Amino acid sequence: MLANQHSSALLPFHEQQLNEQKKYYYDVSGKIEFKSYVEHQSVGQEAVKQLIVFILELYRTMEEYLLDPDAVLLEAEYLYMDMAENTLSAACIPGRKENFNTQLKLLASWLLENADHTDREGVLLVYDFYKIVQRPDFCRYIFRSLNRRRCRSCKQEKSERR
Repeated sequence: MLANQHSSALLPFHEQQLNEQKKYYYDVSGKIEFKSYVEHQSVGQEAVKQLIVFILELYRTMEEYLLDPDAVLLEAEYLYMDMAENTLSAACIPGRKENFNTQLKLLASWLLENADHTDREGVLLVYDFYKIVQRPDFCRYIFRSLNRRRCRSCKQEKSERR
């Protein structure tokens, strides 16, 4: 069932069974490892924003399809960047159990180490991201913050129209 789900946040894959052993093959065509991307590009504001959007999309997808977020592999060398679409994707490995929040904290630490420290705004965003993912309710916190910002934007737009 998972192999049939389509989301830009999850790598497409197919399953093969050989001698009672299941193997999963992920399609990474046209994508590069996020780790390689970061090594060749500076981690500034845009890269951090992309990562946050990706994590929110990933979490939303996992909830929508009733999948366990702990099945996702969130290490930089296993995240893939689609340069044409400018999106990130991760592998969801059925049966895998690695705490999502712990993985997120490790990814944030890695990002902090690899940030472009000449981009002041980017570094501040990385630090904010790092602090936020330390919260146990990280995704819910981000969703609430985004909803509050949208509400403020809507109210501001309405008052500007008057």
